[in-house]
Amino acid sequence: MAMASPSMTFDMGQSTRCVAIPNQMKVCKDVGYSEMRLPNFLGHSNLEGEVVPRSEDWRPLLQTGCHPQAQAFLCSLIAPVCLDTFIQPCRSLCVAVRDSCAPVLACQGHPWPEALDCDRFPAEEDMCLSPHAKFSTAPICAYGQAGCHVPSLADLFDRVIQQSSRMHGISSDLHSEFEQYFLPSKNLIGKRKCHTYGILTPDDKENAQRLGREQLTEVILRLLGAWGDPLSQLYRSMSQDQNQDFNHYSSNKALEISDMVHELRDGVSKMADKMKLLGVLGNTVGYISPEGLVPSSAISFYKRGELNSMDHHDLLYCFRRDSNKVKNYLRILKCTTLPGLDC
Repeated sequence: MAMASPSMTFDMGQSTRCVAIPNQMKVCKDVGYSEMRLPNFLGHSNLEGEVVPRSEDWRPLLQTGCHPQAQAFLCSLIAPVCLDTFIQPCRSLCVAVRDSCAPVLACQGHPWPEALDCDRFPAEEDMCLSPHAKFSTAPICAYGQAGCHVPSLADLFDRVIQQSSRMHGISSDLHSEFEQYFLPSKNLIGKRKCHTYGILTPDDKENAQRLGREQLTEVILRLLGAWGDPLSQLYRSMSQDQNQDFNHYSSNKALEISDMVHELRDGVSKMADKMKLLGVLGNTVGYISPEGLVPSSAISFYKRGELNSMDHHDLLYCFRRDSNKVKNYLRILKCTTLPGLDC
């Protein structure tokens, strides 16, 4: 293996451009994003003449499986993700990969490259690709596996945004049906606080945009976490209600949105993991216990006993409001993370 050792000559202030990761660049084919910046962090600006040929130097090392994050580390340098912020690997990630892979290189007759001197990389408190992001030791797509697609961050955003829009649409329909059937006068709307009042949420687009990615992601996860049990209780209560004409329809819809909340929260968690992997989200996001994500106001509500029709209405009214917030916050989060994509 002819190991290339270019000098670390990247200038953060220089002009860069985004290009698609070419199919022939097999080393970074399934890294989780589709566009890279040139010049890369090793100073290479010629895609066909430098970047692709030199990336092949690393293929034998990656095929040894010396470290589960070796591909992410190397590709963050030779094919850095195209975001509005330059994301380097953290020094701690470099050390973790070096300690596992340097002995393998030594067995192949190569020293650890000077260009990958770990002291050159930022400390973990800076914005960088950390070793604490969740990596699977048995990835869904094994290295070089044919026909395997790793969803990009844009793919994950699109999925949760589509699901949140559908969930909000169903909740709005159910709330409207409920009002037409039970509350033709509509004079009782908003009589009681929503159980999620303890979650501080930005009240408009501008304030949401001012929040950092970490804060906005936490708000989304907290809102979704606060609705799991109340919606389950809503479904059970509606399915037991004696008013069968309406509740056969409503209980099915309540079950659907209850399931969707859990699925959407899982989807947002996976999206957050991908953001951590790419270094655009702090590593503390999402590590709060499920109980910590649910406000005490929610816990006291869904443990208080039987629900009546007015409770059903209030829950649907509040969930319609909160599901609209989640939908809008996800769109804003996408635009602040991946600017230029339908923003």
